[in-house]
Amino acid sequence: MTLARFLDSSPYTRPADRKKLRFIHANLEKYARTVGKPLSELTVLEPGCAEGGITLALAALGGPIRSFDVDREAVEALEQRLSARGIENVTVTEDDALSFDDGRSYDVIVAAEVISNVPDPRRFLHTMARRLTSEGLLLLTTPNAYGPYVLSQRVVNPVAWLKRSNRLRALLGRRPYERGEGGRAQYYSRAQFLRRQQLEGILAELGLRIVDTGHSDAVLAALGGVYARSQRLGELDVRLADRVPHWLASGWFIAARATNPPAATATDDDSLLAGVPSQAAPSRG
Repeated sequence: MTLARFLDSSPYTRPADRKKLRFIHANLEKYARTVGKPLSELTVLEPGCAEGGITLALAALGGPIRSFDVDREAVEALEQRLSARGIENVTVTEDDALSFDDGRSYDVIVAAEVISNVPDPRRFLHTMARRLTSEGLLLLTTPNAYGPYVLSQRVVNPVAWLKRSNRLRALLGRRPYERGEGGRAQYYSRAQFLRRQQLEGILAELGLRIVDTGHSDAVLAALGGVYARSQRLGELDVRLADRVPHWLASGWFIAARATNPPAATATDDDSLLAGVPSQAAPSRG
């Protein structure tokens, strides 16, 4: 399947999102050649599918796609999209990414912007690793916790600071701020982010070898709404991202292949997951 068709099957238009799709497509093609399968025969699992921005592109591959999300409204919205397009090769359900277990193994798992949305990234990655075949491919995309965009939202965003100010809240007659409440700006105060070194370390523990990496966008993403509304700035920033070190990118793409599938069972989770504290962040699925 051509890259053009893969891209056109998704409603994504932002340059950073289109770049993400290109990374996914390139690694799917490379993996299919390596294992000697056509793209249409790859079994794909997609946790945290949301309303299907990536699901619809994956469906165009022609093979069986298993998608899920913890958000019932998102699942229903995706079901409607699939029905409207007559897509029948996608199964979508409401499930929790931390405990998902359908007893099946998948050639490919695509987890886009999921790690930061689950309360325990380490447990999530372990759960997904158990669903990979012995030579499966894991594709991850995630914000850089200390990159320009997240820092602009989490540290220097005046709206977020004002909403967290208990002095101001008291003056307005509101109850004290509790970590994790609020809208988009507040999400960055509760999300569970991993440093690049932490993420790579967990993948290595799980027998997953990184085979490709990429950067989504770079410093212009910190402009927020101005950046989001400008295709020209977006195109410039995704090109700039290819030239900056990983710590200066606003987001990362990672492809990892299974080498030694984890033998742990669900009862081993407590010992395996020690080291990354949970936060009260909402799981997207």
